[in-house]
Amino acid sequence: MKLQISFLFFVPIFAENNKSWQCIFSCLREYIQGDIFCSLTWDPASEDYQRCLESKTQELFQCLQVDGCTSMSECWDACVPDMLNQAWKCEEEYENGELSEVEYLQCLMNASISGSQCFSECSDFPEP
Repeated sequence: MKLQISFLFFVPIFAENNKSWQCIFSCLREYIQGDIFCSLTWDPASEDYQRCLESKTQELFQCLQVDGCTSMSECWDACVPDMLNQAWKCEEEYENGELSEVEYLQCLMNASISGSQCFSECSDFPEP
């Protein structure tokens, strides 16, 4: 299954660090190019496609975890790595057959909710 996380959802509007933005979009570009490669090489319903995309997904998470890549603010640094790790755990458990599709989507939603709560409780989060 394709990565279900919308990374743009996790990008706070208040982020101003251009180096981090460049890194994030570079990681996303590589992931999208990988997805296109997998789609053109294998039938999207095949196990080969899933293995190919799983590799691209792992590369995306590794890319995003490079020091400074997602350093947008104190809140970002405090909240996003845990959220991404939770989402990656959901991916792994789903791929290993430990979660049904519904449980997988619930897991991703819980990671998103946890990240959102962290952002809302963070003292670095700007007032509207």
